Amino acid sequence: MKKYRGILFLSFMFILFFIKPTSVYASDVGYYIKNMNVDVKVNSSRQYIVTEKIDVYFSERKHGIIRKIPTVGSAESWTVSDVSVAGAPYTVTNGYNVEIKIGDKDKEIKGDKSYIIKYTLNHYADEEEDGDYLYLDVLGSQWDTSIEKFNSTITFPFMMTLNDYKITSGTYGSKENKLGVKCSVNDNIISINSDKKIDKNNAITINAKFNEGDFSSAPKYQYNCIINSEETNIDITKNQEYIVKKSYSIDMNGLASDAMLPVLQGYESGSKLYDFKCSNDKIKLISENRFLCIPKEIDTYDFTVSYKIKPPIFSKLKFNLFSSFGENKIKNLKAVINSYVPINKYSVSGAECDTTKNNNVITITNKKNLKRNQSLDLTIDSNMDAFTRPMPKAAVTSLIFAAIIFVIAIILYFMFGRDEKLYHIVEFYPPDGISSVEAAYIMNGYCSNDDITSLIYYWASHNHIKIKFKDKGKKSDGFKLIMQDTLDDKHQQFEIDLFNSIFLNGNRKTVCSNDLKDSIYKDVSTAASSVKKVFKGEKSLYNKKSSIVRKLYFIVSFIPLIPLVMSRVAESGYDSIDVFFRVVFSMIGLILFYGITCKFNDFYRMSKGRKTFWTVFEVVMYFIIFCVFLGNYMYNIIPFSIVFCTVFLLFASFFVTAFLSKKSRYNVDITSRILGFKEFMMTAEKERLEALIEDDPEYFYNTLPYAQVLGVTDVWKDKFRKITMEPPSWYDGNIDTFDCFALSRIIDNMNTVTSDMTSAPASSSSSGFDGGGFSGGGSGGGGGSSW
Repeated sequence: MKKYRGILFLSFMFILFFIKPTSVYASDVGYYIKNMNVDVKVNSSRQYIVTEKIDVYFSERKHGIIRKIPTVGSAESWTVSDVSVAGAPYTVTNGYNVEIKIGDKDKEIKGDKSYIIKYTLNHYADEEEDGDYLYLDVLGSQWDTSIEKFNSTITFPFMMTLNDYKITSGTYGSKENKLGVKCSVNDNIISINSDKKIDKNNAITINAKFNEGDFSSAPKYQYNCIINSEETNIDITKNQEYIVKKSYSIDMNGLASDAMLPVLQGYESGSKLYDFKCSNDKIKLISENRFLCIPKEIDTYDFTVSYKIKPPIFSKLKFNLFSSFGENKIKNLKAVINSYVPINKYSVSGAECDTTKNNNVITITNKKNLKRNQSLDLTIDSNMDAFTRPMPKAAVTSLIFAAIIFVIAIILYFMFGRDEKLYHIVEFYPPDGISSVEAAYIMNGYCSNDDITSLIYYWASHNHIKIKFKDKGKKSDGFKLIMQDTLDDKHQQFEIDLFNSIFLNGNRKTVCSNDLKDSIYKDVSTAASSVKKVFKGEKSLYNKKSSIVRKLYFIVSFIPLIPLVMSRVAESGYDSIDVFFRVVFSMIGLILFYGITCKFNDFYRMSKGRKTFWTVFEVVMYFIIFCVFLGNYMYNIIPFSIVFCTVFLLFASFFVTAFLSKKSRYNVDITSRILGFKEFMMTAEKERLEALIEDDPEYFYNTLPYAQVLGVTDVWKDKFRKITMEPPSWYDGNIDTFDCFALSRIIDNMNTVTSDMTSAPASSSSSGFDGGGFSGGGSGGGGGSSW
C-alpha cells in the first residue's frame, strides 16, 4: 500500500480543504486574573487618569503580562501618556495600540504576582451639543484569560453634573448588561463591580452624560479639512454598476498633510473603479483608486467628480456615504440613490440623518455636522436576481479549449497510448534473468523494503550465502548469514552494494541478526529506490515516445483551467491572492483526479479484493472531486450547461491522459510471464510439483523469493505440505526431519529476516511550542496576554 499512501493523503487533504474549520482554543493559557481593580480619575480637560491593580496567578512559568491599550474606538480617538508600572520592569511600544510589556526576559515566575499600571487617556472635546460625554471601557474585550473578580471606580470633579449613564457588558458589540455587572453612584463616584467570573474577551463599558460645558478645559479638535457641502448622486444600473457623481465645496486649513477622501470605502472587496473624471486638476485619485487627495494648502476647492464602480455581481447593495476614516468634517451632506431594480426596503446606520423614499429613489440629508470617527452607511434590500450581466467571454473560451484538448487526447490515445493485451501463458519458472525484486517492481510499479529482504533467499538459492537460524523451541531466536561467495556481475549493482553493506556490519564473512537490527535499514531503502534504474534501454517498461507525450499533454490539459478561473473571477471581485489559491487548489484537485485514474493502469496486478476496494474508492473520489470542482465554478451569470460541459471535458482530458503511456513490448512479455508463473503458483497440482521437484530438488526454495514478493507465500507453502523434500542446501538449523512443520519454520524464519533487516531505531517525539454605546466601544480598554 506504500505506493498509494500519497494518493490517500492528498485525497484527505483535498476534502479537508473544503470542510469549514472549527476554531479550537486552549482552555488554559497558563495564567488567570484573580482580581482586577480599575480606578479612574476624570478632570475637566477630559483626561482619564487610570490606575489598574491586577492580581495574577500564573499556573505555568511565564515572564509576565502584556497590556495593550488601543488609541481608537467606535466614537473617537485619543492619546495615551504618562505610562508607568510598579511591580516589574517594563517596556512601552507606541502604535495603533500602546503595548506595555511587563516582566523580566531573563526571569520566569509562577504563582501569585501583582502589577500596578498607571496611564492617562487624553481626549478632545466631544463636539456634541446636548451634553458632554464620558464613553469608557473600564474593562477591554481583548483579555485572553478569565477574571475572577472585578471592581472599578470613576471619580469626577464635584462641579460636574452626571445626568445619565448606561452600563453595557459582554462580548464586543453587546448593547445590554449581559454580565449582570452592578453599578452605583455616590456623590461624584461611580462604582462598578462584578463578583462573578468574567470569561475571556468580555468587556464592561460605561456611557455617561454630563452637563454641556463640564469638560470646559478639553482641547477642541482642529480640522484640516472642512467639507461645507457634499452632494452625491448614485445610479444603480441593471448590470449592478454604480454611476457616481459628486460635487464638493471644501475648505483646507493647511494644518496638516493632504486630506484623503475615501472613494471605494464600504464597497464589496474586489469592486473596481473606472471612467474617473474630475473638474479640478489639483485633485488626484491615488492609492489604487481608493482615495481622493486634496492638497493641504489653505484654499477653497469647489469641484465635481464622476466615476463608475463595478462591484462583484450580486454583492450587497451597501454604500458608505461618510467614512470614519480620516479626520474630516461635513457640514451639509445630501445623497440621492436611484435604483433600476425596485427597492424593497432600506436601512441607514451611523450618524443621525433624514431619509425619504420615492419609488426607487432614496434621499438622505444630515441633521448635524458629520465629524471624525463617525460614519454613515446605507444598505438596500432588492431582488438581486433582477440584476444581470453578459456572460464572460472566458467561459466560452474555456469550453472551446476543453473540447479541443479532449478530442486531441482521444487521438493521441489511439496513436500512442493503446497497450497490447497481456497474453495468457502458464509458466513453471520465473522469467530468466529477473530477480525477485525486479519481479516485484514490474508487478507493483515500486519495490518495498520488505521486497528487498527476499534477496537473502535469492542469493542463497544462487549459492552466495548460507543461513543459520538459532532456534529456540518453535521460534527463531535470530539468524546468522555466512558468505559463500561474493556476487558476480550477473547481479545488479544495487544488489552488490547491499550485499557488501550487510557483511560490513559483521566480520566481512559472517553477520548476525543483532548486527543488522537498526543499522541496515537505510541501505535497504536505498536498494529499494534503486531497482527502477534497472529498467532502461531495452528493458524499459514503457514506450519512450508515449511517456514523453503523456508528460507534455498532462501540462497541456491544464490550459482550459486558465479561462475557466478567469470566467469565475471576472465578475466576482476576487483579488490576486484569491485567484492564486483558487488556481492552486483546482490544480491539486485535477492532479488528484489524474493520480487516482492512473491506478486503473495497475488493475491487472491486483487481486479481486483490491480491485473492488480501489474501484469503490475511485468512484467515490471522482464524485466528490467533480462536485466540489463544479460547485466552485458555478455562477449565476454563466449557464449551468456551459460550466458542466467545461468541467466534464476538463476531467475527461485528464482521464484519457492518464492512459497515454504505452507499455513496451518487453513489459508486456515479462509481465505476461510473471502473471503466468503467479497463476501456476496458485493453481498448481501436486503431480506437477512432484515432477518439478524430481527435476530440481530445490525447486521450492529457488522460487520462494518470488512467492514472497508476489504475495502468495502461504498458498505456495500449502502446495508442498504433502510433498517430500530435502532441506535446502543453504539452510542451517535444527531440522532432523523435513516435514510440513519444518517447512512452516522456514517460512516463519523468512519473516524474522524481514523484520530484522527493515527495523529502524524508534524516533524520539518532538515537543511543540508550548445606544448609549456598546460593550468594547469606548475609549481605553483593550486587553492583555501573558508572555
